[in-house]
Amino acid sequence: MDKFKFIPIPSEDYDALGIKPNSVLETRVTKDGSLIIRIVSDEDLDGLVCDSDCEGCPMIAVNSKNE
Repeated sequence: MDKFKFIPIPSEDYDALGIKPNSVLETRVTKDGSLIIRIVSDEDLDGLVCDSDCEGCPMIAVNSKNE
């Protein structure tokens, strides 16, 4: 996972968001430097466009952990 860096999230924030081991998270950085993290909903995942780069797909790692 050389394209990712891990940051600690305070437990109460993690729990308040309802993050589970198989949650898919989306992040973005605002112009003022804030990091926004949200859980991607099942509806959003239905609209995900596949670019056929299965080797680099983060969804494969998520889905393989659930099997």
